[in-house]
Amino acid sequence: MPGIVVFRRRWSVGSDDLVLPAVFLFLLHTTWFVILSVVLFGLVYNPNEACSLNLVDHGRGYLGILLSCMIAEMAIIWLSMRGGILYTEPRESMQYVLYVRLAILVIEFIYAIVGIVWLTQYYTSCNDLTAKNVTLGMVVCNWVVILSVCITVLCVFDPTGRTFVKLRATKRRQRNLRTYNLRHRLEEGQATSWSRRLKVFLCCTRTKDSQSDAYSEIAYLFAEFFRDLDIVPSDIIAGLVLLRQRQRAKRNAVLDEANNDILAFLSGMPVTRNTKYLDLKNSQEMLRYKEVCYYMLFALAAYGWPMYLMRKPACGLCQLARSCS
Repeated sequence: MPGIVVFRRRWSVGSDDLVLPAVFLFLLHTTWFVILSVVLFGLVYNPNEACSLNLVDHGRGYLGILLSCMIAEMAIIWLSMRGGILYTEPRESMQYVLYVRLAILVIEFIYAIVGIVWLTQYYTSCNDLTAKNVTLGMVVCNWVVILSVCITVLCVFDPTGRTFVKLRATKRRQRNLRTYNLRHRLEEGQATSWSRRLKVFLCCTRTKDSQSDAYSEIAYLFAEFFRDLDIVPSDIIAGLVLLRQRQRAKRNAVLDEANNDILAFLSGMPVTRNTKYLDLKNSQEMLRYKEVCYYMLFALAAYGWPMYLMRKPACGLCQLARSCS
């Protein structure tokens, strides 16, 4: 699906990828709404405690913020579930709901600062344990949500998003020279972005001039390939999953045929009655098998540190940290 356009910029996320984040935030805010409602309206506070009275005023305002968050998140969930992968017209109003949610997030940020001020003034002197614990929970919840949103924004930020939107608008007006300039800027920006990703992905390798040239060539290759494709990472994941399902369906169709010599598929290769297996009791084949296992380590090393961590999830990170350059 095409990337969503917000603030006149394309982002590396589709409008139908927001279901799970919105569900997570909705459940979190619903839980805190119930807890805060019980604390504010179900408990009796000492009118002589200034910290308790401030908590009640602060909590009532925060209840309104939580209710607004829940409404906005329900709207995001509802809009994200409409349409299809390529049928995005029912989700065109998603950007306006995100504007509203961002405005609520700014208010949440202000309330988080107010909560920190309350904790610095009353946390040690206040005798109401319920007030202290609830305020501490609200502040921690607020900052967790704010930090998670900031990290998500950094992950889906597209440095060439504004150029991509300008190029698409210029194509509609058929301005050939401006289209060429924007296309060149888009390709340069995407190549720089891909080069940066490769250097982060292969951060444990020693950087040499030859490696930098290889990164640049690979980056330009990816930029050329994805230049005219308005897709997001979830599209690639969905495509790989569908390709896997199609491969399984083809293999099952082959196995279900009546006149078929294939007994099964092993790592994609057909196994028949004439298939020969390794005889590890044979010394020559055992020696060859050990040699293949030895050189397989070099083949796996070509995939970098992520493959190393997948093979050694327990102690791989510690061993990498000791030898990381």
